[in-house]
Formats: sequence, structure tokens, C-alpha cells
Amino acid sequence: MSHLVRTTNSNPGSTCHLDRLPIETIHKLFEYSTSTVLTLDRYKGYNFRLNDSLQALVLSHVSSRWRSIAKSNTSLWKVIHPINIGLPKFCSQLVPTDLSVVLPLGSNTVCRCCSKANTARPQIVDAACRFIHENAHRISILFIIGTHPFLNIFLTTPFPILNTLVFLAEDPRVITIAPVLEKVRTSALFGGLAPNLRSVVWNCIYIPSLSGNPWRNLRSLQFSLTLGVHYPAEPSWRQLMLILSINSNLDDLTVVIPPFEEHLGPNSLTLSSLRTATFVVPKTQRFDPFFQSISIPNMEDIAIVSFDSSTTTTRMFSALGAQTKLISIFSGATVCGIGYAMPENTGKIVISYRNRPRCVMRWSLASAPEEASDIVKMLPAIKTLSMWPYPPRFIYLPPWLSVTVLDLRITEHYEDLLKWVNEDTFPSLKTILFAKKISNGLETLLVVLERLVSHLWKPEVVVSLDHGLTASEHDTFTSFCTKNEVPWRYAGPDDDE
Repeated sequence: MSHLVRTTNSNPGSTCHLDRLPIETIHKLFEYSTSTVLTLDRYKGYNFRLNDSLQALVLSHVSSRWRSIAKSNTSLWKVIHPINIGLPKFCSQLVPTDLSVVLPLGSNTVCRCCSKANTARPQIVDAACRFIHENAHRISILFIIGTHPFLNIFLTTPFPILNTLVFLAEDPRVITIAPVLEKVRTSALFGGLAPNLRSVVWNCIYIPSLSGNPWRNLRSLQFSLTLGVHYPAEPSWRQLMLILSINSNLDDLTVVIPPFEEHLGPNSLTLSSLRTATFVVPKTQRFDPFFQSISIPNMEDIAIVSFDSSTTTTRMFSALGAQTKLISIFSGATVCGIGYAMPENTGKIVISYRNRPRCVMRWSLASAPEEASDIVKMLPAIKTLSMWPYPPRFIYLPPWLSVTVLDLRITEHYEDLLKWVNEDTFPSLKTILFAKKISNGLETLLVVLERLVSHLWKPEVVVSLDHGLTASEHDTFTSFCTKNEVPWRYAGPDDDE
């Protein structure tokens, strides 16, 4: 772009063709050219999409007309990076309110605007925090990565229009260093004054005092998925129950279930607004007290992740027995994915209802027959059953009468299927989908298919257009279908490729 601009302006008598573009086109060029993502190496899922104001400033130098058009588009300047000291002052003059501030102090943060050299200089961080303090009344989104003593200002400064806070400590434990520790644990976030705060992501081993309004009236609250699993971290049971009790409109929750505190007595909280949740369970014994203390009657999308190898499907379903809404989700689910993404991972069950993801469950998929039987009993309406790259290691699976589609498109290892798939496993089977990748040989897969097509009625086999079959394997497969009178075809647009 810069080369093109120099070329068109190299002759004083020439006219810059770029300057003649319609205003709408220039606006689109700015939006497209400045759109970027702040990636966080150690925090998957917390990428932040934004318009790069530094890139917008560079692009605006095409001409005075472009500068005027750029300045009129406030969306280009709303995201402030105060580490780059001169730029935030320029941007803040163009946007009177509703600023989004990104303060990446972590060494693992990738940002073209904020160099790691700058984040290591105390005077620059000091100036950045001072800018935030002076403009707190204009900030609606605050995105902080990493920790620093200057972050004390966020414990005392009111943010009257702030609606979203994302705080990700690069090393969540470093904030425990005194005297910052005592300030965090005894101070109210934002001095207790952030009345419009509705969404919080808090990834730190401690949380500030729950006094004041910042922790009330939240719609979305996400704590770390890993803190509290390997070492103690807040929220404690008392803190979590208090947070849930003062946020009746909470719609989205992510939390590691803390140890039950018996001396506090039982709770009975109805979270009628909660629709989406992720619950991480480090120890199996935390299941019962938690799900007995809350009621989630309107839950739509839930993920339950257990890091305890002793957690079983039977144990999980027993703990969820009091949650009638969840039980109805299980009984009405029509799509289910099951297995392991990697052999060393915990097992994963994903179910959906009416084409919407509804439940993700991760725990040890034990091979005991009663485990498999419980899965079939709890999911009686499944129509499409998908196998993950590593199928479950069942010893036996009772007939799953509802399954009509078996999806093997992402399955790469078929040996475990041989242990439990037989001619009676899926008596209503109509379609078999395979295979984007065959890494462990076609012969094993054909043994599985032979069992599934042994009845007089033959399910149709649908082969992905981008299948991994070699020419020789393709000939072997077609010969198998001819021999067993199995209809097959390549996938079409209606096969959900």
C-alpha cells in the first residue's frame, strides 16, 4: 500500500487514484485493513478482536481526505493501547466515550502495537495506568493481561460506565506477593463503584472483596478453568455461593467447583436465568454438594469437566439426578459425539438437541458394562452417534435402538470399535459416514463395517469427498461393498460435510 501511494504521488502533477475512491469503499478498506486479533499464547479462548488504531493511523496518511474519513469513523479508534503512550492520547481525542482499553503486560502476549520491550519499562507502565486512571469515566471495556504493582489503581478507581472486564494474570500466582496480596483480598474492585459491570473474566488465584456493586448484577462471569484444580484458588465455596446469590440475572458461568464447607450449612439457590455454564470438578466428591445446593431449571448449554479419574458415567448421572432440566436434555438429545480426542485424555461426550449444542461432558469413560448401559439409558433418543478420533474403550455396549446414523468421519483408530461393535449394537442403523482420514488401515474398518451390515437390510455407506483412501484402498472398499451388497455413494451437500 505504501509503495503504491509513493508511486502515485511521485509526480507532483499526478492525481492519487486512491483519493478518488467513494467514501463507503474507503470506510470498508479501513475496517478490513485494521481488523486484527490480540492473541494470548497461554490463554486459549480469550482472543480479543479489535481494530488496530496504529494501522489505521498509518493508512490514513494516504491523503488529507483519507485522514478526515478515518477520523470520522470512531470504531477505528475506540480500542486504546496505553503502552504506546502517544497513540492513546490521539485516539481519546477522537472518541468522547465508550473506550475499550487493552493493557497487555504479559510477556506471552502477542500484539503488534504493544512491544514486549515497552511492557518491561516501569515508567511506561506507570504512564499507561495513569492514562487509564484519568479516563476511567470513559472506559466501557477493560482488557488486562499480566500483573504489575501499578494495577493497584483498579482496586480503588471508580469506573462508572464499565460493562466488561477481562483480567488474565500471566502467572496467576504472582499477585500473591505482599503487599499486593492484602490489597487484593481486602479492597473492593474499582473502589466498589462499577454499577454497569455485566461481564467479568477473572483469571487470578485471589479475587477482590465482594463488597460494593462490581460483583452484583452480572450477566456473565468466567473464572479460570485450571486454577483451583492443581492448587487452592478462589472463589471458595462461601464466595461462590455469595456470588451466585447476589447475581440473579447471571446467564453465563464458568467456574471450578470448590470444596464444600460443611460448617456453612446447605444452600438452596435457584439460578433461573442461567443458560450457559462450564463446571470443572477436580474431585468427584464435590459433585453432590454442589448440584444439591443449586437448581438450574433453564439450563441450555452446559459443559462438565472432571479431572478425577475415579469419576464415572454412573457417578455423574447420579449427581445430576436432582437437575430435572438436565435429565430432560439427556433424554431429548438427538446427536451425540463420544470418545477421546487423544488417547491420554479424559473421555468426552457431547450431546445436542434440535441442532444446538447442549451438553459437553468430560470424564473417564470406564470400560465396565454398567457404564455403557447407563449411557444408552440416559440418551434414549440419539439419532446420530459420532465417534471421536479414539472411540470409547467399552467392553460391551447394549443395543442402541434409536441410532440411525453412525458418523466415523473423524475416527482414526478402529481397534477399540472391534471390542464392542457387533451386528446387534445398532439395529436401526440406516447410514454410516466415513472417512476423512484413515490412519490405522482400512482392513480393521472393514471388519467393523462387516458386522454392521450383516443383516438383510443394509445401511448406506457415505464416503467423504476428501477421504483419505488410496487408489488401492478405494478398490478394496468398493469390492467389499459389492460382495456384501452394501449401497454406497460420495457425500453430497445434505450430508453435513
